Amino acid sequence: KTGQILTITIPRLNNEQVSNPVDDPARYPTLPRTLRLLDDIGTNLYEDAIIPIALAHRYASIPLKTGSQVLKILAQDLIG
Repeated sequence: KTGQILTITIPRLNNEQVSNPVDDPARYPTLPRTLRLLDDIGTNLYEDAIIPIALAHRYASIPLKTGSQVLKILAQDLIG
């Protein structure tokens, strides 16, 4: 709904079950539910992001001050 661009992978029906071409939406029965879910968990914190990914980035990142100090110590240790 918001125009976000996301790369997703969803299962499709096997060739034996449907004679439609691979790009036919009818081959992807979970597509409507998947897209509704992505609309529900979307976020504006980052461009084209969804809440679980935004939270993962938030909790996996190192604060700027701490990161700067760590890099400074490592650089000093490597230089001597």
